[in-house]
Amino acid sequence: MNKNGNVNQQRVSVIFLISSLKRCGPVNVLFSLISKLNLDKFTPTIFTFKSENESSRLNDFKQMGVTVIQSQGVLACIRTVKKQLKNSPYVIIVHSHGIIPDLINLLCRNSKCVSISTLHSFPFEDYPMTFGKVIGTVMAFVHIAIERRLICVACSPSIKDQLYMKSKIKVLSIANGVSFPNKWLEQYQSNRFLYLGNISEGKNVAFLLKMFALPELSQYFLDVVGDGDLYSKMSEKYKENTNIRFWGRVNNPHDFLNSSGYLISASLSEGLPMAVLEALSYGLPVLLSDIPSHAMILGSGNFGLKFKLGDDQDFKEKLDHLVHQHFSRNDISNSARKLYSDTAMSKRYEKIYNEFLEQRQEDYFN
Repeated sequence: MNKNGNVNQQRVSVIFLISSLKRCGPVNVLFSLISKLNLDKFTPTIFTFKSENESSRLNDFKQMGVTVIQSQGVLACIRTVKKQLKNSPYVIIVHSHGIIPDLINLLCRNSKCVSISTLHSFPFEDYPMTFGKVIGTVMAFVHIAIERRLICVACSPSIKDQLYMKSKIKVLSIANGVSFPNKWLEQYQSNRFLYLGNISEGKNVAFLLKMFALPELSQYFLDVVGDGDLYSKMSEKYKENTNIRFWGRVNNPHDFLNSSGYLISASLSEGLPMAVLEALSYGLPVLLSDIPSHAMILGSGNFGLKFKLGDDQDFKEKLDHLVHQHFSRNDISNSARKLYSDTAMSKRYEKIYNEFLEQRQEDYFN
């Protein structure tokens, strides 16, 4: 709001802070958000501080016309962001993704910026699994302390609820969103399951492989698409199983979503998994472990079934039930579009941007 009491109509700069543009869930969320952002009002700029690798989506963002400013290290990024904020005569939105980007956001915060963070996982589950119990727990407490001083947006209602139960921190919630295809192939194999994502302990891919290697499940096929810490070990262990195939990281994941009958995940912890949302966008029924985020997705529509985490018998029963249950791929996709599209996600973020932007403008000019 300007000194005359009128809301400014100028374009709004949005600084997105993220470690790098390496292909992963948060980066895919960021791409979906920016791709549907109202660029007539919001001008996005991405700031990173880690080197890119072969899986980087840097070119995807550049092809979309987004400016990406790459710094060599955290300190250099802090200096660059502070300079950007200092030189701007207007209020700027700073939107960070990840613990270090959130810290940068906090350190750079001033009276002219709206500081927003998206929390992509439940830190007290994700960090201990990734970094070990002691270090991971300390990191989780540090991250929550940072979030208390930012406008925190959880990527799903389940994460929002877990945060409040654990730390009594009140946050907003906006569900992740993905692009929905206009059409897909109808020539899919009903006995073919797809795992799409990282091959790591937290994703619990070893459980899926153990189950599909059982003689009683040999009539079902599992395509494992992705790489990770356990890729070499798992692909070597199950190389003799003719119904399991490892594809590594691919450039055409949508081909697998087109040709598969179902998507499957036994993950131990998730924020709001993009692979599951992408599967729903293609109308795939899903078989998911009974963690909170999976339960939330399955509770929002007739999208599939869940199984008890680590329960072999329940997994087999639910898998058999799933393949004998009729699902309409059109109904799944249409229902999911209303909840989990990139357009819906961007509009929800724009609403938050506008609300806090107007509030901060009033504080700044009064």
